[in-house]
Amino acid sequence: MRADAEALLEEVIIEYQNCPPNTRQAIRKLFDTYRSFSWAATLPYAPTTEASFLRHLVLFSIKDQGTDTRDAILLLQDLCRTAASVGVGTASILEQAAALSSDENKFGMGSTRSLLLNARSIFGPPPAMSGW
Repeated sequence: MRADAEALLEEVIIEYQNCPPNTRQAIRKLFDTYRSFSWAATLPYAPTTEASFLRHLVLFSIKDQGTDTRDAILLLQDLCRTAASVGVGTASILEQAAALSSDENKFGMGSTRSLLLNARSIFGPPPAMSGW
């Protein structure tokens, strides 16, 4: 059963990246309605390549902060740290995921889109040093 659920999750992630905004909103609503499924929906691999990091961020976007922004922030930090530690360029992938994400400030701590965009400043490339 786990393999079937993981295959379904991969299909949802692909669809979410290619569908119109109203369909993405409907997918987020399904994950919000079926919270037990949303909680259990995880990917069986680490975000150690650009493709796997993007899939993790798309799932993050789909879950749209779940039930607690603080938990979502901790998860996002962990995903970014893991990806950055193996040399995955995070900034452009965070931007890609943000473009798919909700602008709704669900819990008063920012939208999922803003969380992803803010993570760029922490996990993006270091600022260029001029004069060196």
